[in-house]
Amino acid sequence: MRGDTAPLNPNDYFSRSPHQLETVLGLRQRKKISGDTNKKTAAARRRMATANPINDPQTPTVRSVFGLALFTFTCLSALAVLTPSLASPPAVYKVVRSIPLKAIFGTRSDWTATAYQSLIPADADDIGDNPAKLCFSRPTDKREDCRKITSGQPNDPSFIYNYQTIKRFDIVPLKPGAKAIAFQAEFYGGGSGFAEQVSLWTYDRKGDFFTPALIISTNESGQYKVISTGPLSGYVITADPIWQFGKGETHFSAHQFEITVYRLSAQSYLRVLTYLTSRKYGGEDEGRPSDAIGGEMTRIRSLLKAVGQ
Repeated sequence: MRGDTAPLNPNDYFSRSPHQLETVLGLRQRKKISGDTNKKTAAARRRMATANPINDPQTPTVRSVFGLALFTFTCLSALAVLTPSLASPPAVYKVVRSIPLKAIFGTRSDWTATAYQSLIPADADDIGDNPAKLCFSRPTDKREDCRKITSGQPNDPSFIYNYQTIKRFDIVPLKPGAKAIAFQAEFYGGGSGFAEQVSLWTYDRKGDFFTPALIISTNESGQYKVISTGPLSGYVITADPIWQFGKGETHFSAHQFEITVYRLSAQSYLRVLTYLTSRKYGGEDEGRPSDAIGGEMTRIRSLLKAVGQ
């Protein structure tokens, strides 16, 4: 809708004359007829009125009924044309995968997790903007408990990413005796890159429900690693590229990475370490290693030891 055009209010149509309604809806342009060029027409109308008083403008009976009927028909026709454009059709979703959870997590209730993705027509020009969904349900529930996979920008929470495409949905070990549902979805808006969200869902035995233990938002160059064995069992490490535009870096240049380390505590993860790498990683045709987490493991262990982790 153009910014200089006020929204059309259907309730306002019934307070307008038929000619005003035509003007609002743009149905036709009214022609201006001067009095000088219509003397013959006026005389003809007077003669018709003498022969048939029903056609007399001063006779309100049938003419008023006909005008009201025409006005009502015009209003209903206009509303019928406008109604489909007032609301978008609801999104149609397809099941990507369902995972029964009782045997895996030993849940009290018979929980099932289901991943949904918007159904894209074969002739569509793009993948749309409907977010993927993660839903939990039990046979006794009347409806599924669903979470739309979205996030806001840190500097502008009103700008929402709708992660449309599911890239991962499975069970991952966190450490001996602890598991989580891993859900990864991707947002693509037509640019040179895409955004990703990764969430790990753990089971709360006391409350008998699943909750997100960690949510990671990154882009196509970001990295994460869930460590379930060895000295760092129960940790998650993420690496996010820092694009320094002022230093001449482009989207696909090598970048320094912000390393963040999380430690599992009960049903959630706590952030225990964050630092910026001194080395750059990635970059097309720059001959640099792309695995920022692997390249920083020695320093990560040393820093965790220094902070008592």
